[in-house]
Amino acid sequence: HGGVNEREVEGNKRVITITEQGRDYVEFEVFYNGYADINIYDIQGRKVGDIYSGYVDGEKKVTYDWRDLSKGVYFIRAEMGDGVITEKVVKVR
Repeated sequence: HGGVNEREVEGNKRVITITEQGRDYVEFEVFYNGYADINIYDIQGRKVGDIYSGYVDGEKKVTYDWRDLSKGVYFIRAEMGDGVITEKVVKVR
């Protein structure tokens, strides 16, 4: 299971918590107030999917269907305001 990745910039905490990973999807929660642009990248740094783009009003649960991705290491990258959080996820099946 993933851990908690958080950063506080100008008093606005940015947190991504991986809550569940399965063969078909990865689920996580985003804690932030403001616009967020969240994508998934492969180990070579290539963007392989768009996860969410829009406003987060404090808390948002996000589920991303990754059935089309092969097993391996990926990075969820969330741009929130002037900060960026990257969370590593591993697809095992």
